[in-house]
Amino acid sequence: MIDLDGATDVSAIASLAKTDQRVVPRKSQVLGLRAAGLVPDNIESMAIGKVKDGSDALNLGSDNNFSTSQRTQFYVFKIPRRPQ
Repeated sequence: MIDLDGATDVSAIASLAKTDQRVVPRKSQVLGLRAAGLVPDNIESMAIGKVKDGSDALNLGSDNNFSTSQRTQFYVFKIPRRPQ
């Protein structure tokens, strides 16, 4: 989850790793796949879609990179509506 209010505009900073400027991120983790008991492998895609009941869903996907040691995976998480 991100909130841009109060975050540092980094568009003019050439390298975040090599800057002396104070950078204020405004993000927080809302989903830990491993904490949820899943074993993600090389997640490469993310999209917001819809589920059958019309609710929003977060879709994550990965491919196996033509490797027998990796798996193609798709995860779909229903996004609950926040109270207004």
